[in-house]
Amino acid sequence: MAINEINESADVTILAYGSLLSTQLYKASCGKVCALMRDASHILTNRSLSKSFSAVQEVLCNVVDIPFLFVTEQFLRNSPLCQRLANSLNELKDHWDTFDEKRDVCQKAINSLRSAYKLSALGGSTSSIGLTSELDVGRHLK
Repeated sequence: MAINEINESADVTILAYGSLLSTQLYKASCGKVCALMRDASHILTNRSLSKSFSAVQEVLCNVVDIPFLFVTEQFLRNSPLCQRLANSLNELKDHWDTFDEKRDVCQKAINSLRSAYKLSALGGSTSSIGLTSELDVGRHLK
């Protein structure tokens, strides 16, 4: 769909459902970030970093309770916001792709640190665990 041609009824229908989906994606992404922050705050031994992640998790858990945004096709046809909404949805798609990539990197860093702690608890090597590993997790989560 070309952004310049949003006058057709099918395009307006797509935009109406796209706004609902973007709201749901926002809630889902906040939930996923909350889970990452929770995992990171539980696994880190650096207390200040762990407290920071816990505080961020608390704020995000409050934000995630937003209502769904639903706009009808009729409202979009009669509104000058149609073009701006289409542009916003395209930007959100790009941001979602970036978020998804960063979330995967963060999850890998947390899993790596978790594995290193488990290995250490079993009497294995502790050379891979250190403040730098925890700070790496923090850098990925920023």
